[in-house]
Amino acid sequence: MLAQKTKIAYPFTHVFLIYLKYNLIKFLFFPIIFPIFSGVLGL
Repeated sequence: MLAQKTKIAYPFTHVFLIYLKYNLIKFLFFPIIFPIFSGVLGL
């Protein structure tokens, strides 16, 4: 029963970790990319 639960829960955990990693990357790079992007638009 527990093994079956883990097997079902694992893909969700995996997707959640990818989602967290993506959000972290977005959060870290947004302050770097946004000023450059707005600077290019300003020019």
